[in-house]
Amino acid sequence: KKKDLLVLKTDCVVEKIHFRSSADPVAVGWKAMMRPLSDFAAISAIPQFALVTLIVPPTRSTSWVEKLYRGLRRAAKCFNICIVGGETSATRGPSAISVSISGFVEKHRWVGRGGGKVGDDLFVTGKLGGSIRIGKHLRFAPRINESRWLTKHFRVHAIMDLSDGLGADLPRLAKA
Repeated sequence: KKKDLLVLKTDCVVEKIHFRSSADPVAVGWKAMMRPLSDFAAISAIPQFALVTLIVPPTRSTSWVEKLYRGLRRAAKCFNICIVGGETSATRGPSAISVSISGFVEKHRWVGRGGGKVGDDLFVTGKLGGSIRIGKHLRFAPRINESRWLTKHFRVHAIMDLSDGLGADLPRLAKA
């Protein structure tokens, strides 16, 4: 529609930085798909299509790659996203998975992080803390449904994902 804005987002997960080598590849695929979707939630956007770039060493098993894609597909299915292509390559280093998402947001529903005002209430969805310690960082789900509901029913001034934690992201929100 004319009143919709195109939304594009890319994010990646890198072995030994975002996940351990021993991590379940299904969970790694889930996380790889959900990371860019968290930014869709942060502007109340609707994802539609995904491209996946997979860079793995030749020593990675076919079984590992199949399980990774099982996680990618499960995550995509949660938000009716079609994985439409991507790229594969080899590396001598750690595995890396990059996911690019395209979608849209209606102009009147778009919310950034810079619209907050003095006196605004601050709300958080979900439980904070312990993400790495309890492995939640591999199982999280972006709050797209919640942000869509909020922008439908309320005049929301600012939204932001807390991917770096409340302590790091709250000052960013306040500064914006």
